[in-house]
Amino acid sequence: MFHTLQDFSKDMRFTVTVVDIDDDPNLSRRYNEAVPLLTCAGVEVCRHFFDLEALKRALTAVRGES
Repeated sequence: MFHTLQDFSKDMRFTVTVVDIDDDPNLSRRYNEAVPLLTCAGVEVCRHFFDLEALKRALTAVRGES
């Protein structure tokens, strides 16, 4: 998922931040079986598999675009 996100990040104007859930006990408990997981502004976008349409919807919502 990371490399796919990097490919889209320049065209869609967003940055990718990787978080290792094993470094945070709360995240580890919450998402242990849900990785990889993609969030946008704290909201889950997709898990296990990349979903481009879900990412587009999330970015649109965060940016206030219609």
